[in-house]
Amino acid sequence: MADFAGEVRRLMAERGLSLRGLARAAGYDPSHLSKILSGRKPPSPYLAARLDDALGAGGTIRQAAAVPAPRPPAGGTARLPRSVVTAADAEAVAETTRAFRDLDNRFGGAHAHTLAAGYLDSSVALMLRSGRYTQDVGRQLFGAAAQLAHLAAWTAYDIDDHKHAELYFARALELASAAGDQAFAGEVLAARGHRAIHLGSPRRAIELARASRQIAARAGVPALEAEAHELEANGHALLGERAQCAACLAECERAFGQAGPDTTPGWLAYFGRAYLAARFAHTLRDLGDWREAERYALEASALSADLARARAFNTALLATAYVATDLERALGAGAEALAMTAALQSGRAVNYIGDLRRRLRRRHGSERRVREFDEQASQLLGSR
Repeated sequence: MADFAGEVRRLMAERGLSLRGLARAAGYDPSHLSKILSGRKPPSPYLAARLDDALGAGGTIRQAAAVPAPRPPAGGTARLPRSVVTAADAEAVAETTRAFRDLDNRFGGAHAHTLAAGYLDSSVALMLRSGRYTQDVGRQLFGAAAQLAHLAAWTAYDIDDHKHAELYFARALELASAAGDQAFAGEVLAARGHRAIHLGSPRRAIELARASRQIAARAGVPALEAEAHELEANGHALLGERAQCAACLAECERAFGQAGPDTTPGWLAYFGRAYLAARFAHTLRDLGDWREAERYALEASALSADLARARAFNTALLATAYVATDLERALGAGAEALAMTAALQSGRAVNYIGDLRRRLRRRHGSERRVREFDEQASQLLGSR
């Protein structure tokens, strides 16, 4: 650990970088990095790789941070039926993750989180830790595990369990790094940026979006670049920075236009026109551009008919876009979104309705129909 910290500090001094500057360049919180360099926490392989890149260390930081693979807990009896792990096992992890993701999309994170996290922490961890596999199979296995960890993080985020969301996002970054899949590491950073927007931390979202975009550009994944530009635009919208927001949205459209099947990994297949329209609607609503937000929300709703949770999000988003201009439509879309949300176990969907209720109360609190909608939402979802 001393060698690792010493090498990082030596390179920081050579390059004139402060702790905060290095943390910003690597996409980490300064307090977390401080704990790593003081020896209070061990460096993960992914963090070491990010610091190595940020400092131009040429691999010396990665080498200094190398640690033995974790051992099973003392007294543990879990074992694999066969010690050799094959490509079929890696595909089984990927297929199981797809099944859990389908549950998440259809019914909400509460129905999938325990399954995804439990599978990762038991069977998959055992394969990673105790299995014997070739280099190629190892890359496939770590890549599949990274996507599973990302799903565990995303479903934790969906049920407002932000402590575990951050833990599993960090796990996903480490596994993606071990798999040599930097593009997917960029996707994880984008997901963290999405969560930062949800938590009301636009500056953090912008930092994460920019880090994701840099990785996407190096990896040659225009769709991921588009996603990162859009998340940065949303951060600027929340800060009221209209010119920067517009510039990022234009760059998003440009990058999206360059994306195609040959440059878009399977794990990014969700980032199509419907998803982009929903993200634009969010950003333009946060910017206060109600008419444009309405236009994109209508487009997103029309294109997301087969995804239950996305449909609930987009319908609630459409309702919030109507609040400032058309109360009748706001309440109509709100009633639809409320019915959809009542069929889900999704904290984010409930939060969308909560946001709509607050906007309605602020602007139309004296209206009897608004009070009735508020009471119905309280009965179905609980008071928020």
